[in-house]
Amino acid sequence: SSDVCSSDLLRLAFEETTGRDLNWFWNQWYYGSGHPDLKINYSYDPGSKIVSVIVNQAQKSKKYFTYPTTVEVYTEGIKAKYNVTLKNASDSFYFISDKEPEWITIDPDRVLLCTRSDNKTEANYINQWKYGKAYLDRKEAIEYYAKNDLPQLANGLSDNFYKLRILTIQKLETSNLKSDTGIIRQIEKMATDTNRNVKAAAIKFLSHTDDKKYLSLYENAVNDSSYKVAGAAFRSEEHTSELQSPCNLVCRLLLE
Repeated sequence: SSDVCSSDLLRLAFEETTGRDLNWFWNQWYYGSGHPDLKINYSYDPGSKIVSVIVNQAQKSKKYFTYPTTVEVYTEGIKAKYNVTLKNASDSFYFISDKEPEWITIDPDRVLLCTRSDNKTEANYINQWKYGKAYLDRKEAIEYYAKNDLPQLANGLSDNFYKLRILTIQKLETSNLKSDTGIIRQIEKMATDTNRNVKAAAIKFLSHTDDKKYLSLYENAVNDSSYKVAGAAFRSEEHTSELQSPCNLVCRLLLE
């Protein structure tokens, strides 16, 4: 068919440019189906000074993907990078390290379309936040901190990406850390964040403190040009204030 012809021509063009045989790539990603489901385990033997990375492809299809990638090993802030290729039901990779690594990651740029679970320690996740450059690295760390009620969860409040700041605020709402005065002060500042989604999330968090000192903040934010901020502010004001003015009742009906 014309589709097959076009895809073959595209493959040949890539092969001419790269000088590589790309049949394997086309067969598994263009003509094939499914995706890898990776189960990853890490270990370190201080006697032999060997780092082990074991990657199992656990997809039910039993169709095992070939994928050239890299493993990064961080030891005392220094990164060592190794090229590896996944291709079997189970692949084992071994590296030498004088000391136990702080953090190890495979596919550090998170390019591979896959599901994955990593067997990591608390210390690994703390260093994942420190060294990880991908969005998913930081998101996974935040979710781990939240699940285990770790104080490092507050680190997410200063993340450069607004969605991770929002995720952190949401996780803190149900965390044992939600009454921490330092965290509350930090979220107070975020209630004036330039990102309206962060601002709305911060206002919603503050409403759960039931502290009437925020009423003026809510009243000002009700007039915000963002409906999300205005809605969060109104609901927060309504929740905190004991008085229900006719204006508030009308606004509630409009926002529902």
